[in-house]
Amino acid sequence: MERLSGRSRNNAFSAKALLDFTSLTKGAANHLKTVYAALSATMISAGVGAVLYFFVPFGFLGFIGAIAMLFWLLFTPLDYNLNQQQQLELQKKRFGILCGFGLFSGLSVGPLLDMAIELNPQIVPTAFVTTCVLFVSLTLTALWTDKRHWLYLGGTTVWCTSHVILDGILEPFPWIHFHI
Repeated sequence: MERLSGRSRNNAFSAKALLDFTSLTKGAANHLKTVYAALSATMISAGVGAVLYFFVPFGFLGFIGAIAMLFWLLFTPLDYNLNQQQQLELQKKRFGILCGFGLFSGLSVGPLLDMAIELNPQIVPTAFVTTCVLFVSLTLTALWTDKRHWLYLGGTTVWCTSHVILDGILEPFPWIHFHI
């Protein structure tokens, strides 16, 4: 993992790691999969929270809840001296707190969504679709690649290609305005 981040024992940043195009180690690839899975679950939780805001408009309480979850996550200890079963339970707890943070963050974004919908109702679906296409492109690139240069080039290429295809699919429907 140190080779991937370019960090050595003294935690100094290394620009050389950004230009290293060697193959990813198995551990680094597994770490990327875990990070993207956690990020996906958090974003889904935030989406559920944003939709939930339209039924229960507690925007400021969502902000307070997000801050509380963030501090709870921050102060939940990482104890590597536990046995494997206890570590798994701790990981599940931290994952649940992270998803709770996403849910409350989505609730707190609700007032912003209200304002965007008042300005132009097409803003929210366009932003949502564009973000989903970009995120899925980068996730699939990270999950399927063995070489690092595909992480840099592949994500951008797949996103641009997906955007062109999606633009072509939505073109026959004039009531759907999909522009970046």
